Amino acid sequence: TYQVTFCSYTIFPNQTEYVNSFSMRHDKNNELLSDAIQIVYVELSKLHEIMKKSVYDMTDLEKWAIFFQYANEPTYRDTVNANQGLKTSVPKAAAMRPKICRSRPVMERIVEAV
Repeated sequence: TYQVTFCSYTIFPNQTEYVNSFSMRHDKNNELLSDAIQIVYVELSKLHEIMKKSVYDMTDLEKWAIFFQYANEPTYRDTVNANQGLKTSVPKAAAMRPKICRSRPVMERIVEAV
């Protein structure tokens, strides 16, 4: 089971990675509760270095993170549009870009469309 949270702000300022994954462990003896439970935070505020890469060198997760963070920002429109031209599921979501907002119902429709 995975819980993935996309955050537009920084949660872990001492971590340089934009993806931080955690597992559930016992508080005292550090025993792993289950290897089937992961909590993942994707900090969209840490994408500055990724934006320097060519979209052809980005991983799928990087492309999705770029889309979620910058889809409505004209400054990054070229990079977002370049992602749309690649053979990933990002173009399907990008088609809905004019309707994107930060509300849960809209995000659920995007996920269903993909």
